[in-house]
Amino acid sequence: MGGESLLGIGLLGCAVVVLVVFIVFVVAAVMIKNWVSRAATRTLGDVGTGIAGQAAGVVFRVGEKELVKGFDQFKKTVSHQMLTSDPQKMETAVTKVAQRHRGLITPANVIAALDVDERLATDTLRRLAQKEVCNLQEEETELYAFPGFMEKRQVKVCDYCGSIFEPDEAQSACLSCGAQLKQATTV
Repeated sequence: MGGESLLGIGLLGCAVVVLVVFIVFVVAAVMIKNWVSRAATRTLGDVGTGIAGQAAGVVFRVGEKELVKGFDQFKKTVSHQMLTSDPQKMETAVTKVAQRHRGLITPANVIAALDVDERLATDTLRRLAQKEVCNLQEEETELYAFPGFMEKRQVKVCDYCGSIFEPDEAQSACLSCGAQLKQATTV
């Protein structure tokens, strides 16, 4: 059985435990509310019942809010664990970060966006570069370019000397060597 299968089974087990705890909490809260209401009726009469019922309702609402916060945090933790343990999901997430940054990102951008450590961010970017999804533009700052997300523009290119010109710089002949220019799209 693969590590991903075991992780999936473990996460499913954790989700079941959280659901059971949630159900037990709700049942206990209802039982406590009813017990408080009955106790207040016996000791304080109708006025006490109203006050006790309101107090129990407040306690129940506060407990419910905290339980929802805890469950939301649990979901975030599980999602983050699934992301960081699956290289393919991590690559997809990094690609989305690159798209939001218009095709130019550093490991720091990945760390900030996905809350991962530097090693994981760098390793993922290097894997994407090996797969030719992106390329390392600048080694010193580790700037990676994702051409698919970068702004494209029309230029004129000289096949002979490799010069590139903006459309308004040259008409049909290369300003460097005089060869014929061709229309091209670049990033």
